[in-house]
Amino acid sequence: RMKKLLWMCLPLFLTLSVGAQGEITVETPAAVARMLEHYTATNKGRTQVDGWRIQLIATPDRRKMENALARFRGLYPGIWADWIHAKPYYKVRVGAYATKLDAMRTLYAIRDDYPDAYPTRAVLRPQELAN
Repeated sequence: RMKKLLWMCLPLFLTLSVGAQGEITVETPAAVARMLEHYTATNKGRTQVDGWRIQLIATPDRRKMENALARFRGLYPGIWADWIHAKPYYKVRVGAYATKLDAMRTLYAIRDDYPDAYPTRAVLRPQELAN
């Protein structure tokens, strides 16, 4: 949210001036420069990003979860798949997507095999999104 707000407000704080030889000078107020530096420093060390996965199943039965995971891996070997345990449920989640729209594309592709699957928010590692 802060990133969007920053980029929306940035043009309001910048002053453009054109010199005699056609040079463009951008003057940034000190407060805006400090805000940009703080934003960059804060986010430089992030090891996780917000993203999306597709949840196939949530069940308290571990064998049911293991069967669902094995079936998915057999049907879609090119899509990352794993499970998490959030007591009392075992959840099979697949894929790693930056946006919900990206997740929905995969969801529609697997919908015939998994009609109850749905997109869910997830915390991802940035390198997962590169795949």
